[in-house]
Amino acid sequence: MAKASGYLLSVLQYDFIITLVAIEHVLASLVPLSKMLQRKSCDLKAATETRVVKALIQVILNVIFPYT
Repeated sequence: MAKASGYLLSVLQYDFIITLVAIEHVLASLVPLSKMLQRKSCDLKAATETRVVKALIQVILNVIFPYT
């Protein structure tokens, strides 16, 4: 029971919630790219979309971790 209480306290902390929301947004933006790359008819030229996603992730990370 002590471990469960510790986990609950960790999950309810502000930092954890903010990080979880930020990660959810990053992962949600990767879903279309992932689906595109898994298609049998995937055109690697169209995969240049990865540059856009990388830039998006970098912007998000700079907002979350501005001093790293």
